[in-house]
Amino acid sequence: MSLSDFFTLANAHPWAYVALLFNFGVVFINGWTDAPNCIATCVTTRCLTPKKAIIMAAVGNLIGTILIGFLAQFLSSTTGDVSQTIAGIVDLSGFDINQALIAISFGLLANILFSLGCTYYGFPSSQSNALVGGLSGAGLALMAIWHPSENWFSVIGLGAWSKVLIGF
Repeated sequence: MSLSDFFTLANAHPWAYVALLFNFGVVFINGWTDAPNCIATCVTTRCLTPKKAIIMAAVGNLIGTILIGFLAQFLSSTTGDVSQTIAGIVDLSGFDINQALIAISFGLLANILFSLGCTYYGFPSSQSNALVGGLSGAGLALMAIWHPSENWFSVIGLGAWSKVLIGF
């Protein structure tokens, strides 16, 4: 989806802006929780001062984010990549676009709250697993609210979930 296509969609469906905001929050928290792991060895072995290690990690993460954005357009046709698996976690195709955007927004919010809670209490957590759980829970809640008489688990993408479970 191009940037102009996104803004056309978002102007017609304002929940897209909310989903984008929460997506930025998820990315920020992912970097926030991963950055200490990146610099811990450099700082504890005294190879770098904490300030230099933080600057190195920040610059490296920024460059990595920009590069992966450019590479994603060339790699998007690759079957089985992570973005396709995450997109297949829940099937929201049977819902109105506003309902789907609301579910995605709350799935991302659940990820943010879970990650902040784990960080606050000092529990290790996986941002990827939090994302999968948040989106799955939001999909189940969407089914429970708008299609309560149907099988709620029909929204879960078992093919994508099987890839997640293999990682355990």
